Amino acid sequence: MRETIAYADGRVTALLPVVRILEERERATVWKGMKPELLALRVAVDRQLAEALIGRARRLRLEPGEPAHGESLAALGRAVSLLTGDRLAPEDVADVAVGIGSVLSEEEAGGLRTRARKPTRRRRS
Repeated sequence: MRETIAYADGRVTALLPVVRILEERERATVWKGMKPELLALRVAVDRQLAEALIGRARRLRLEPGEPAHGESLAALGRAVSLLTGDRLAPEDVADVAVGIGSVLSEEEAGGLRTRARKPTRRRRS
């Protein structure tokens, strides 16, 4: 479990500098006439980043404790931020939104299952 989280963290950490570099290149490209290939690459990287953040949030939900829950919400928040503007292709926006919703619904369903499984005390007469 920890190895999977470490892998996801490493993937997100590796993608962040790439996104920053692509943003800088995008700004320079605007002055040069906007190269479509670079913009398409940024959209692809943002999609991968969103998927990695959703996966990280899903894995952190399995960890016990409040810090893991907070980190999971932070990862989901970053994934949600990718939905704004034109950072993702229109067809990717729906997929990312469904992924975020599924993580949130898994938590809600998990909470309901946890409450349903609590043993009840029976009084012996």
